Amino acid sequence: MLKKDFILSNFAVFVTLGIALFSGLFLLIGCYHYHVTPWYNLQEIGYKQQQNDLKNDFTNFHKDLGIRFLFAGRVDAAKNEFTKVLEVDRLNQNATRYLVLCEIFNNTTLDFRNIKNRDDEITRQQLDALINETPNDPLLYFYLGSLFHSMAYYDDAITYYQKAINLSNDSFAAAYHYIGLIMSLEQYRIFARENLTKAVKLSPYTWIYINDLADEYYVSENYNKSLNRYILAQKLKPYALLPYFGIFKSYRCLDDLENATKMQEQQIAVLEDNLSFNQKGFCWVTNSTKLPYICLSTYDEIQYYCYYSIALTYYLSENKAENKAKTQEYLQKAYDLRLSKKSKLKVENLLNYDIETLQNAQHRFINKTNEFKNKYFFAQDHVGSVAIPV
Repeated sequence: MLKKDFILSNFAVFVTLGIALFSGLFLLIGCYHYHVTPWYNLQEIGYKQQQNDLKNDFTNFHKDLGIRFLFAGRVDAAKNEFTKVLEVDRLNQNATRYLVLCEIFNNTTLDFRNIKNRDDEITRQQLDALINETPNDPLLYFYLGSLFHSMAYYDDAITYYQKAINLSNDSFAAAYHYIGLIMSLEQYRIFARENLTKAVKLSPYTWIYINDLADEYYVSENYNKSLNRYILAQKLKPYALLPYFGIFKSYRCLDDLENATKMQEQQIAVLEDNLSFNQKGFCWVTNSTKLPYICLSTYDEIQYYCYYSIALTYYLSENKAENKAKTQEYLQKAYDLRLSKKSKLKVENLLNYDIETLQNAQHRFINKTNEFKNKYFFAQDHVGSVAIPV
């Protein structure tokens, strides 16, 4: 009874306290929405901004890395970087444009070692359209130069390569490299070596640049320097055939037939074990104005050349039974390929150049190399005493 009377007598107080309590509660809720919710919104905006900054940093990093790879002539590596950009930012116009450039380069290859079909007119139109959009992009002028290079318009190619170098602040290794190759074909040896050396300095781990500089030393009859650079190129790309050719030929010109045959045996193992990697064509620069370069375009031609080359080296070695047997073994392998007369003639041109170079470097091989040609070259085309039909 007392509690009931107490509540009734103080009812007004309880009502006032209740109203105050609920008012305070609503005031707290209002303050929360006014102060706390905007803070969370700002935090979310900051997080999104941070994510966007990270995305931009990622795309810029891989785009710039891709451009550096293109400057170094490493198209496949560049494509990987631009693809990474598009995986994060599908609408990135720079990455899309540079991927188009990569495809243009793959279809406009000037490197005779990797001969592909292409439509020059379509490629020119693509490049002109891209240059209109971004007229100061050095990559576009480099690819335009490569197009003229592939068509043997060397003066135009050099003009565009030089423009690419100027726009890149003198950092375009691939442009220097290809100017050097043109100079090699044009017999401007001093300028060729200068440009090839510049390319290697700008991109010291690109094996093909080192290999082509070694070619320049080889053609200039500086066999110690060529050997050192071929070995470095081979270490950088153990499954590429080109350095092996240069190594064994340099050894032969230095009168080191033992190391030459070791390298040739290793080369043949690489050739036969890595078919997918080594089925491209190859081209060698010569010091002949009549035949400035010699190309082999099929895997069988390359095999045939390898077998004949090692047979020659064994033939030049000491007159031992095992060397004679090896000579016959590899000549038989060459014959078993059953090449056409046209392909044999291409290989013969390259072997003749090799023999002339070797005779100039080592006079003691003149009689033996001529004997090898008379016995086993294609006009006779036989192994030992067993005639081989052409």
